[in-house]
Amino acid sequence: MRSRTVWVLVGLVLVVAAILVAIARPGPDRPLDPASSAHDGSKALATALQGYGVRVLTSTDPSAASGRIVVVEPEDYSARQLRRLAARGELVLLGGGSSTLSALGAPAHPLTTIGGPTAPGCDWPGAVAAGTVDLPDGTPVYTAPGVQSCFGGTVLRGDGWTLLGSAQLLRNDTVTRSGVAALDVNAISADRTVQEVTWLLPGTSARGEQAAATAWALFPDGARRAFIWLAAVGVLLVAWRARRLGRVVSEPLPVLVRAAELVEGHGRLYHRAS
Repeated sequence: MRSRTVWVLVGLVLVVAAILVAIARPGPDRPLDPASSAHDGSKALATALQGYGVRVLTSTDPSAASGRIVVVEPEDYSARQLRRLAARGELVLLGGGSSTLSALGAPAHPLTTIGGPTAPGCDWPGAVAAGTVDLPDGTPVYTAPGVQSCFGGTVLRGDGWTLLGSAQLLRNDTVTRSGVAALDVNAISADRTVQEVTWLLPGTSARGEQAAATAWALFPDGARRAFIWLAAVGVLLVAWRARRLGRVVSEPLPVLVRAAELVEGHGRLYHRAS
C-alpha cells in the first residue's frame, strides 16, 4: 500500500512538471511574432509579405541574422551588437531611444507623439506609394538632422537602416488601418526589392554579447526552471517519506537467543506492524 502511494505521488509530480514546461514554453503568441495571430502578433503582416514573395525567417540569435533584418526590440541590444547587425545587413528598427540610434550614426531624438491620418511629407517612393497613413495614437515623432524624415518624423531612413517609430505599426490589430500595411511592406521589403527578411525577436543573447551555447539549448525554453522545481519537490518528498534513524539503543533480553532467530523475530514483528 505504501509503495503504491509513493508511485502515485511520483506520477503527480511528473504531471505537474509537464504542465510547468508547457506553460513556460513560449508559444506562437509572443508580441510581434510573425507566427502569432493574437492582437499583438504580426501574422497578418507576415502573410502580406509572403504574398509579395518575401520569405520571413524568425530568429532570436543576432549572430544568425543577415540581409534585411527587422529588429523588434532595438533597446534590448547593446550598441556593439547593433553595429554588428548593421554590418551584416540593412536594419528595420521598431522604435528606439537616442542611444540606440546614435550607435548607428544617427543622432535622432524622440520629441513628441502623433496619431491619426498623416501625409508622407517626403519623396521616398515607399511612403508616396503608401499615401496618407492612419497612425495609431501615441506614435513617437523623431528629429534627426541629416536623414530622411517621413510622416511627420515617425519614419526615418538613413544609410543602411530604416526606423519605424512605433512597434504598434506591425500589430495585427493595427495593419488594417488605412495605409499602415502598405507602409510596413514597403519599409520591410525595401520597396519590394528583397525576397528574404530575418525577423529578430528578443532572445537569450540580448542585452550583452552572444550567449554561450549550453545543453539546455536542446530543451524548450522554461525546461530548466521546471527541472529545478521538480528537483526541489523530489528533495521534499524524500525528506518527508524518509525514515528518521536515531542513535543505536540496546535492548535487554530476558533470555539468550541466537542472533539469526532474533533477526527473524524482529522481521516478523515489523512485517505484522507494517
